[in-house]
Amino acid sequence: MSRKQYKLAMALISCLFISTTIQAETTNLSTSKSLLDDAYIGIGVGGFVLDSPGFVAGNGLANIFVGYQFSSQLSAELSYAWVARLSDNPATVDPQLITLSMLANQDVSSQLSVYARIGITSWQADINIGIVDSTDKSGTDAMLGLGFDFAANEHFHFRQEYQYIHFDGDNAHSLMFTASYHF
Repeated sequence: MSRKQYKLAMALISCLFISTTIQAETTNLSTSKSLLDDAYIGIGVGGFVLDSPGFVAGNGLANIFVGYQFSSQLSAELSYAWVARLSDNPATVDPQLITLSMLANQDVSSQLSVYARIGITSWQADINIGIVDSTDKSGTDAMLGLGFDFAANEHFHFRQEYQYIHFDGDNAHSLMFTASYHF
């Protein structure tokens, strides 16, 4: 993805997010519905793999997230993920990620839905090569995801999701299992 295409995609995502938020707020005002009624919070665990030339490593991750469901088909989420140290001798990488994304949901049954995610990830990583060379890098890159959501009941949901992040020109992949509480 070229830098120009990336900027255009992020501008389109931002416009979609803003217009959906305005539409949802207008709907909430007209129905006297609390904003908290469509909000949710969650936690998750999974695995993370960073694949770049000369460095391939994987380890566990933990994340927390908050979301808002605009409709049964559209949600927005903000998440933070901590990834355990990635090592491929002599290098180590300690990444942390903050992601803002939109989810498009499609019901398969009354309890199961599939979803696609698109968003932007702001990341920071401490990178060490041997004992001499150490650096702190950060950036903002595109991310995509696909997953399943199982609604155990009105309030508790469980998900499995694959995510791809274009991590500073390299490829990062994660597979997560999450639990969320919908207000």
